[in-house]
Amino acid sequence: MTSTPASAPLAALSSAIPQPFKVAVVMRALVAAIMVPFMLWWSGSGTLLAAFGGDNAIYFLTANYFSPYAEPLAVAGHIAASSSFPPLYPLLLALTGGGQSLAMAHLVTAVMLVLALVMAYRCGCVLGLSRNQAMMTLLLFASCRITLLQALETHSEHLYLLFALGACAALAHPPVRGNRLLLATLAVSAGYLTRTFGLTLVVSLLVWLVMHRPRHGWLYAATVLGVVGWWSGWHSGSAHYLANMETLYGDRGWFEQLTRNVNTLWPSWLGCFAEPGQAGFLPVLPAMLALFAAAGLALRLRAQSFDGSYVLAYLALMTVWPYGAEYQRMLYPLLPLLFAYAVLAATATARHMRPLRRLLTPLLGVVVLAAELPFVVLVLTRLLTPPADPGYAPYLHSQAWYFVDPATAFSALAYDRAITEALSDIRVHQRVPPGECLVAAKPSVVAAYSGIRVDGLPPFNADDADLLQTLRAGRCHYLFMTLAASPTFPQAYFPYHRLRQQLLPITVYLLPLAAPDQPAAVLMRLAPP
Repeated sequence: MTSTPASAPLAALSSAIPQPFKVAVVMRALVAAIMVPFMLWWSGSGTLLAAFGGDNAIYFLTANYFSPYAEPLAVAGHIAASSSFPPLYPLLLALTGGGQSLAMAHLVTAVMLVLALVMAYRCGCVLGLSRNQAMMTLLLFASCRITLLQALETHSEHLYLLFALGACAALAHPPVRGNRLLLATLAVSAGYLTRTFGLTLVVSLLVWLVMHRPRHGWLYAATVLGVVGWWSGWHSGSAHYLANMETLYGDRGWFEQLTRNVNTLWPSWLGCFAEPGQAGFLPVLPAMLALFAAAGLALRLRAQSFDGSYVLAYLALMTVWPYGAEYQRMLYPLLPLLFAYAVLAATATARHMRPLRRLLTPLLGVVVLAAELPFVVLVLTRLLTPPADPGYAPYLHSQAWYFVDPATAFSALAYDRAITEALSDIRVHQRVPPGECLVAAKPSVVAAYSGIRVDGLPPFNADDADLLQTLRAGRCHYLFMTLAASPTFPQAYFPYHRLRQQLLPITVYLLPLAAPDQPAAVLMRLAPP
């Protein structure tokens, strides 16, 4: 009797698998093996705030307040109570240790991002993409400028992306019953409790239930509406947003504000791929992607899909949202679906174009990759050429280091370091006496780094007399004023230039390589009446 080698069955099985299939599997595994560790490192290695916008600090301090593992910081309760954000993201941060240090908050958020990437791949497959197409769209999404920049932030968008894509995957192909519909309802509810824009998920689910009328659909509708009612009744965050929108539309007029919003959409779309004016970037490439994505959205709307209704509702709410500076960040959670839609449209088009049947989708991928490549090269260049001063190392995971112009990037990096060290100096040397507090343009950022309670500045458009009266009537008489302006306070060191006769200097924090009359920040006290 002749013996068969133990490897013979494996060899027979291997020979039975088509070679292109094995190559595709290896390539997908290789992409995942590179992308997942990189995103975990890129997103999870930060130890400081990635930007001074304020949302990072609000989420961290709210998580610190929720944390069951230690006594919260003295300033955390005030920030958490005044936050307009839904609670799920900071609550999960708190339960996983992300409320104890910014380093842990970054790491936990990185895990959420990687889970969202896995769900993006799964969602692409469910929507009808091949595994290779789904992996291609995932790689392109992960390489986008807005994805790489948002990955540095401790923002709720990553967790929201996981829930939104989970709901889209669960409801992609009616009829949907039982566990899948329950999971979709829970994902929609969790998405709403993660971001206010999750309201678009709620509306889309209700529309889907009306159109498809699943068994016990009223129960799922009641569940998600109950979550909305509970959060809206318990917290005033949504009412705060509505009040701000009413003020902005009232001041500018509906037509002017909507015109501003619409005019901001296209530059924001381009900004998802490259900084304006970046060498090698061709706006026509994202324009081609947008056309294919719009065609794919039309296909999904014609199919009466949940994901199509959701994307349309999200874009509609975004168009009336009067905060144009945030539009790139708002587009970020839509990108995986828009990329998938573009591939679906390319596939549908290729069926009618025999010579391009196998080439159109890869060509679309090349177009998107070409649009992303200038920023990817910039990131690699900056990673390989860090500043010589090792003191800048903690700041290389901030958005400032990835501005296109090297001089601007280094100046922004130096500014971030100067502000962080200034606030640390205020905390360590008790520049503000115990029992006193600060007034600043970014209360959450200043509170997170200084450990001192911080109130916001009076409105920029107040006249000098009202400005001074409001400050004197407030509880805080120390002011932290910075070189950077913002859309809300478009003047450096506000309100120093308007109230300089009423302010007493405490400390000036210089900015390296800048003129002495342009310090990074100044700490002053309101003079007695």
